[in-house]
Amino acid sequence: MTSPGYQGYWLTHELFYLEIGEQAGCAHELAIHAAESGRRDGVGGMEAGYCANILREARGLAAAGFRQEDRDLFMEQALLCGLVGYRDFFRSSWLSAILSWQSPSGCFGYQATMERSQTRRVRRRERKLSGRCLSHKTGVAAGALAGYVRYILEYYRDLSQETAGSH
Repeated sequence: MTSPGYQGYWLTHELFYLEIGEQAGCAHELAIHAAESGRRDGVGGMEAGYCANILREARGLAAAGFRQEDRDLFMEQALLCGLVGYRDFFRSSWLSAILSWQSPSGCFGYQATMERSQTRRVRRRERKLSGRCLSHKTGVAAGALAGYVRYILEYYRDLSQETAGSH
């Protein structure tokens, strides 16, 4: 964990493993690991470091036009960094892009042209569902969209508290 130079799913999964460790009650051990790795800013600093690098990648994916084969990674990046409160992923243009990938049935999948042109490795745990839906892609999309909902609700809550405090 925390090896420098990771990118793509490798980098995103580093953050995922860190979050799993925190949720499993290993925060103290992770803090020790962070200190031993020279991170004076602790686990939060590790999360921020990962998300800064992940955001750089996400911007590149956006600049490339969100190629079909990069969409799953992009939504996973938004989901995981959103979970740790990294708000830079919550952009209206990125939300619009994610929503545009949703099928009429509500799931997220692949287009017919992808079946023939896809040369990249197929996700080991990805399952095709009915209607060209993909299980993992739909799951990370739902998580990313939930992050957007949370961000919007927190934004308006904070705005209403500021307004109430100014009266």
